[in-house]
Amino acid sequence: MNEQHNLGPQPDPSAGDVSAETVNLVKGGARSVYAHTATITQGGAREVKADHVTIRMGGAEKIEATNVTLRQSAVAQAKAETADIIQSGVALVQADEVTLSAGHATGVYAGSATLDGTLAQVVVSRGPAQVQDSAVAAMVAPSMIVKSSVVGLLFARHVDGEVRALFGPRAAVAFGAAFGAAFGVAFALARTATQQRRRKRERRSSGDE
Repeated sequence: MNEQHNLGPQPDPSAGDVSAETVNLVKGGARSVYAHTATITQGGAREVKADHVTIRMGGAEKIEATNVTLRQSAVAQAKAETADIIQSGVALVQADEVTLSAGHATGVYAGSATLDGTLAQVVVSRGPAQVQDSAVAAMVAPSMIVKSSVVGLLFARHVDGEVRALFGPRAAVAFGAAFGAAFGVAFALARTATQQRRRKRERRSSGDE
């Protein structure tokens, strides 16, 4: 994402899109933001595409970036190379490196994940993971360092530290199957709802023309 023209479609200012090398939204909102560096403070956007994204006390529906930093914010979906989430909530985050501090996440898919004082439902890490003072419903990683944390369902080849697993092997299999089915249904419903909202917005936009 080093060239702005690769960040997405041509912006439409009349529809609330904002496009610039540097975008700084303070107590404001936008439909879509396209930039090299985007900072949102006490505001929000439906979609943000930029190399560097920082949101403080704000929110966004979808973020695509190289580096994402969230502080006291809420985001539905974030995709980046590095994601630093502090005292914030995210429904789904996908990044090579994910750091969650005093936050909450529904789903995390990372190359490496670090959780500190965090609540998470599902965490999948392709590389090593570190969990401290956190609670995770289900976690998958090749190796983990755990300190003073609770993990409901844990799949790891190597674990160092103190971890309290809530399920034994048989219960874990049953829980995993049920959780996977429920998560799949929930994800499908959420995706359908998002598509329906998008179609409604498009119909309203067509009617205004």
